[in-house]
Amino acid sequence: MENQAEARTTTLAILPPELVQMILELAWENDWMKRMMFTKYPLICASWRPIAQRILFTHIILRDADQAIKFLQAVSLNPALGQYTKILFFWPEVYINRRIGLTLVREITSMCPWVYYLVIRIPVDVEGHEVLNAIHPHTYASLKALNIYFTGSNRSTSLTLNDVFHFLNRFTNLSHLTLEGLPPLKESSVLPRATGSISPNLYELNIDPPTQQQLHLFRQELDWFLIATNPETLKIVELKFAPQNHFDLFCRIFLRERGSGLHSLRLWVNEDTILNSNVQLSVVCPGLREIVLPDCPLVKQVMEILPVDKLEHLAFAHIDGGEEEMRRVKEWIITLPRLRYVTIYRRGRTSERDIRSFWEEQALEGIT
Repeated sequence: MENQAEARTTTLAILPPELVQMILELAWENDWMKRMMFTKYPLICASWRPIAQRILFTHIILRDADQAIKFLQAVSLNPALGQYTKILFFWPEVYINRRIGLTLVREITSMCPWVYYLVIRIPVDVEGHEVLNAIHPHTYASLKALNIYFTGSNRSTSLTLNDVFHFLNRFTNLSHLTLEGLPPLKESSVLPRATGSISPNLYELNIDPPTQQQLHLFRQELDWFLIATNPETLKIVELKFAPQNHFDLFCRIFLRERGSGLHSLRLWVNEDTILNSNVQLSVVCPGLREIVLPDCPLVKQVMEILPVDKLEHLAFAHIDGGEEEMRRVKEWIITLPRLRYVTIYRRGRTSERDIRSFWEEQALEGIT
């Protein structure tokens, strides 16, 4: 037994660090349920510790103030751990105590200078501008993706779109931006007089407007987005939960200006909203390679609205109608000469066997 243990130890010791890292990364990525066990990996072998710590501290989700305090203590004792953090989430519960929460955001972002994806969820009882201003300048150059989510019904009403615009101007390398539950524009709001976009590299924009936003104020928001984006670089646009009038306005105002350069359009809206639209997406977005739809609507109706000539990736939010809906998907496939991938986010009553059979019949490269 001792010889066997010694042989295993020797084998582990002679493995190249790159191979050990690959093994541990696969263990981390392939089983979400066992990630809690991963915290013990740094204790298994001294040579594993730096590799396991690097993986553990890459993606940090801080769900409350206690977790944030423990994380801050860890990176304060060993600043190298903060250097590993690339993805950082702050949940609203971090701000249970407003003063402590803002301090935690400031201190943690100062200890994590290489974060490239930051998610900030702003609770209803905390001023939005205070949270945004608490983010340390260390992140301004490194940040590539930013998600700002305004929770609660008042949407941090003291924060205006002008404030958000000027805040975003600090991030010179931002390529992915998600704004969920934006603070509504007030009647007296003045759009920023800017001649350039928030970031010259902005590639993806995700919009989730307030559900009760008045139409004329949403129009002002769309004008703001036109100022904030660069038609040369913007390639992906996502719109969530927009009612009919807002969707039509989005198509007429925003897509007519930015649609010609888009490669991907992700519409998380009601199926009827798309079908009842009086805007021909095939005209305003002729170059789409990817489209996300809420469901699989009737083929003849969709063909008159959507561009299909260049589509390589077709995605549905849910396919839950069983064999009948899969038959309609097959009708879609026949009309898409360049299609290579299909994504179904929720399959409902549609069996995995039906989906697998469909994939094999259509000779697609991938279906997920």
